[in-house]
Amino acid sequence: GQRLTKRHTDNAEAYQLYLKGDYAWNKHTLESIQTAIQFFNQALENDPNYALAYCGLSKSYGVIANNYMPPNENMPKAMEYASKAIAIDDSLAEAHAMLAGGILYYDWNPAEAEKELDRALELDPNNAVAHFFKSERLEAMGRYDDALTERKRALEIEPLSPLFNCYFGATYYYKGDLVRSVELLQQAVDLEPGYSITYHFLGMAYERRKMYAEAISTYQRGISRAEPNPKLIASLAHAYAMSGDRDKAFRTLDELRELSKKRYFSPLAFAVVYAGLDEKDEMFAWLEKAYQARPA
Repeated sequence: GQRLTKRHTDNAEAYQLYLKGDYAWNKHTLESIQTAIQFFNQALENDPNYALAYCGLSKSYGVIANNYMPPNENMPKAMEYASKAIAIDDSLAEAHAMLAGGILYYDWNPAEAEKELDRALELDPNNAVAHFFKSERLEAMGRYDDALTERKRALEIEPLSPLFNCYFGATYYYKGDLVRSVELLQQAVDLEPGYSITYHFLGMAYERRKMYAEAISTYQRGISRAEPNPKLIASLAHAYAMSGDRDKAFRTLDELRELSKKRYFSPLAFAVVYAGLDEKDEMFAWLEKAYQARPA
């Protein structure tokens, strides 16, 4: 029946737990992702063959690997859960999309990722995650207009997603259309003030326009309204340095050091600050560490 294909489980409890997990996942903060993982695991306790719940776990560890924790611990988990979902149900577009994301970011194998994305979109042309990764791939190739078409497609399917709204604006940033980028990212912040990555891109767009005061207040807003994401703190230090306020830059760098004792983040964060301070040796040392943190 139609109902079963939609839900992918006939266990009502598992289905409810999946929906709660998906709702939490969409908020995209570290806390909400950790909540989502608990719900997806509970769903699997109720139905161990629930492919969508494995998909949810895959999406969760994917976000964690990209934003919050060591990628080489979490990206393989994301890929493993996507593969589990595919093993249970090969027709699940989202699972193929998630596997493609892992192959793209972690294995750095674009051709193989492309195959999985094509499979995902063939199974479900309206799979937003597949369109999202397709845009990532196109953006990496410098094909910004094609990437924007895919970004728009993802947004048509899920207009309220903080992730899709943020990266739509981010693509304009990479394209160099900073005015449009600021406009879209500002809208994205208003739509979901709790999503920290949007402040990151919005601040960077202001920095590129040499509007350092706006950049600084954007990062500060993100830190207080969303979460003290290390990317934001590093960017704040960078903006202080670029604006000529080295004292505040070094003070913020100390905050970053304190935070790094409590939780993991990419060594790139430190490299960014030292680049702003024009301390080349330190910058290269941290870039080297960042490279080591990636998989071989």
